Amino acid sequence: MKKQGSLFWKCWNSKLDKSKEMVNNVDGVTDSAVIADHLVCHFSKACSSNNATTASQLKRTYDDMRKDYCSSWVDNTSKFDAELVDSVISKMKKAKASDLDSITAEHLQFCSAMLPCVLAKLFNLCISAGCVPASFGRSYKVQILKDKNAVFSKTITDGFAVEVERGVNLFDFLSNILTLSMACLFLSHFVTINVCI
Repeated sequence: MKKQGSLFWKCWNSKLDKSKEMVNNVDGVTDSAVIADHLVCHFSKACSSNNATTASQLKRTYDDMRKDYCSSWVDNTSKFDAELVDSVISKMKKAKASDLDSITAEHLQFCSAMLPCVLAKLFNLCISAGCVPASFGRSYKVQILKDKNAVFSKTITDGFAVEVERGVNLFDFLSNILTLSMACLFLSHFVTINVCI
C-alpha cells in the first residue's frame, strides 16, 4: 500500500505505539493469562446456541437452502481489495471541501491503515447484496459566486442571463470511493471511456 513515508509512520505510531499506557486490570484481575481465559469463556458463551434443538433445526434449514443456492455473478477476480481501495483514496485531491459528514480526503488518507481493508469488505458486501447504504445517495449543492464583485444577481448580455454562480455538489466520500473503485475494477466492461483515476 502506497503511503507518504514519514507521515504514514507518524500516524501509525500515534495509533499503535507500544509506549502508550495499556490496560492491565480487567475486573480486578491483572494476570494476562487469566484475563484471556475470562475473555474466551465470555465469548464462547456469547457465541454458542441457547437451545441445541433450535440450533440443529436452523442448521438443517441452512443445509436445505444451500443445496439450491446459485451464487452471484461476482467471482474472486471481480472483488474489491484493500490495495485498490487504498490507491483510490491516495489519489483523492487534498484541500477540497468536506462531505456531508464533515469528512475530508485527508481524514481518509491519514487514518488507520485498516481503513482500505474495512472499506473493501463493505464494498464487497454492497455488491453481493445488490444495494448500498442510503447515505451514499445524499448530496448537497452549494452555490458559489464566480466573481467576488458580483452581487447575488444575474446580468443580461445580448438577451441571455450570465451565470454569476457555480454549483458545487458535496457527495459522500465513501460513495465516491466506491464509484471510483468500481470504475477501476470493472474497467474492461467500459470500453468507450477510461474513468479510472
